[in-house]
Amino acid sequence: MNAALAAYDASREYRSKLIDRAGLQALQSYMRGIALVLIGMNQREKAGENWADTYRDALEWLARARKELTEAGEVYLLPIGKVREEYLKYVDARILTVRGWEARYRAIDSDGNRADFSRSLSSFEESAAVFRELGDYRVATKAAARAADIKCFLATGDARRRLLMEANALYAACGNDHGFDDTSRRLEAEFPGEPRSSTSRIVDEVVLPPAMSQSLQTVKWFAHYSVTEIGRGGMAVVYEARKDDSVVALKTIRKEYVNNVELRERFMREVEISRSLTHPNIVEIFEAGLFQGAPYYTMELIRGESLQTQIGSGKKLPIKLGAEILMQIGGALEYAHLQGIIHRDLKPSNVMLVDGGSMIKVMDFGIAHSALFERMTATGLIVGTPAYMSPARLVGEPATFGDDLYALGLIAYEMITGAAADEWMRRIDEAHVHPRPSEIVSEVPAALDEIVGRLLSRDPKAGYEAARGLLNDLKAFLRAC
Repeated sequence: MNAALAAYDASREYRSKLIDRAGLQALQSYMRGIALVLIGMNQREKAGENWADTYRDALEWLARARKELTEAGEVYLLPIGKVREEYLKYVDARILTVRGWEARYRAIDSDGNRADFSRSLSSFEESAAVFRELGDYRVATKAAARAADIKCFLATGDARRRLLMEANALYAACGNDHGFDDTSRRLEAEFPGEPRSSTSRIVDEVVLPPAMSQSLQTVKWFAHYSVTEIGRGGMAVVYEARKDDSVVALKTIRKEYVNNVELRERFMREVEISRSLTHPNIVEIFEAGLFQGAPYYTMELIRGESLQTQIGSGKKLPIKLGAEILMQIGGALEYAHLQGIIHRDLKPSNVMLVDGGSMIKVMDFGIAHSALFERMTATGLIVGTPAYMSPARLVGEPATFGDDLYALGLIAYEMITGAAADEWMRRIDEAHVHPRPSEIVSEVPAALDEIVGRLLSRDPKAGYEAARGLLNDLKAFLRAC
């Protein structure tokens, strides 16, 4: 702390600063108070240690932090908010939370003193309301869970059953494993076989503002994010995830597959491969971790639609737009290939369009092949989407960079003609020839017809050896448009 204060003093000559001296002292007092809360919790678990004195000291330091905040400038370095009033509210809510714990412990130690339980309940309900007002719904959910839990000690009969289920659902929503396990045991002991309440409904009713409750179908907490489900696949589920002012997409393995070793490895491979790729046309990965045993990662949230949505039901794209999209996908493939990575599942649903296609993002490297993960793919195992596989892949040949280019050729065929990829395969099977896009759409320029023909050629000598050749041809075509 002394070093921090000295550094602050040394920076006085600069007009811009993140924090003033009083703000820095407030931060020190705040963190010291929170540390004492944690120490007190540990002391409470050990018989004979005086946790109450530690909690009293914690409250004194938090009160000191509040006083120092009132004397500080308008720019601070604390967990939430941008102005003094928000910081003060945040510290007030923390003080209420500590008082809630203190009263709860006293009530339990005195064999259920109702006055202490009532004081604890009041503190947790007030802190939940403040955190809710500040928009910190994760902490508000925790406080609401504790308030519902305390009400259980004051209730009997059906009211106790309802409150236990409410507390259980709220603990589950905010990721409090200890509270969830404890209320689960109590529910099973007191009300065996009772069905559980909907977590999302209870969070909507107890925590979220009315307008948000009406607009969100499924709201809960995952790690330190409030999440709303936006997509679900065979292996994973994707959420829109919020933390403070940031909004990202969060992908995690589905609960029923958490203990499936093969799928967990595949998911973790997707994380590691995706994190190794940094390209404007590949979805960016931000964070990865584990939550309640489930691996997850966050990535940029794409506000757009998939290419599959754009060309579904036989729709085709304007020639130039299709070529521009091919150019961007090709650039992403070239970059991945230079890193030694083969996508192996390139298809329209794995390409996201932003602003109608002016920017595209390639995603879902879940079955990508890399030398780093070669041991994880069994010999002869065919993985991917058959409609977009090269003939060699379909018969079990090892994946190559050319297989990604072949899949891109099928995507190009669909974008330009409006015909599905499996229609192209049917034509090959029936006629034993390689149909060109111009056979379906006569206005397809000869140069683009030739590019797609090379992408889909079964003769390696006639096709592209690498994505760079494709990009050169597309650049020349677009220049001539």
